Amino acid sequence: VKAAHNGSIIAFHMNWQSQKNDEIVDLDDFVDGAAIMFPLSVKSSAITMGSPSDPVNAWYWKANIDDDAFDVIARGYGTSGRSKNPTQPINCSADYNGGHWSLVLARKLVVESGRALFKPGKSIRYAFALWDGHNKERSGRKSFSGDFVDAMLQS
Repeated sequence: VKAAHNGSIIAFHMNWQSQKNDEIVDLDDFVDGAAIMFPLSVKSSAITMGSPSDPVNAWYWKANIDDDAFDVIARGYGTSGRSKNPTQPINCSADYNGGHWSLVLARKLVVESGRALFKPGKSIRYAFALWDGHNKERSGRKSFSGDFVDAMLQS
């Protein structure tokens, strides 16, 4: 995972090895996916996907969706609410080449309250998850980074 910003937009680049699974043909087919999650409180937990008092905000991409990624708010296990807001989209670009997915998720640094906000020169925390459709991963069945990782967003 790498991140960059230009003062108004922040982008996260994720790259991972996988077999390509980008379509559902039968009931037991699942697509690849990826998400990056940010705490909305200092007490938010990545492992529990937040809690009622300390939610998280995630950006979620699925390989069979061609347009913007989902903006997710979660307040604990099983509470994920997905949306797509045309006024503050999470833009995405995905490419599969040579056995690797390359995904870029980008959004404005600052949007409406209740979503992750980013300020150059300040610390950010994030966690990420990957779903391998070939391995029948979906919903809570996924690979994830564990709790939040701290990083500095350079000025």
